[in-house]
Amino acid sequence: MSAETVARLSLPVGDRDHSQGALDAPVTFVEYGDYECPHCLQAHSIVKEIQERLGDRFRYVYRHFPLRMHHPAC
Repeated sequence: MSAETVARLSLPVGDRDHSQGALDAPVTFVEYGDYECPHCLQAHSIVKEIQERLGDRFRYVYRHFPLRMHHPAC
């Protein structure tokens, strides 16, 4: 992913986001996920492995994006 693609993120990473990792990490991964989605749950273990491997070079940002068609109560 190029720096140009990151610059197009419609909502830049900020205080409202849930994040882990160094603010100046060279890699920032923004995940839009649904807490009730089994596929998002599976992806979580992959993200954890990437965090362990890259350490301070990786920043993880999670944005809750409920799939209302599957979870109307969200």
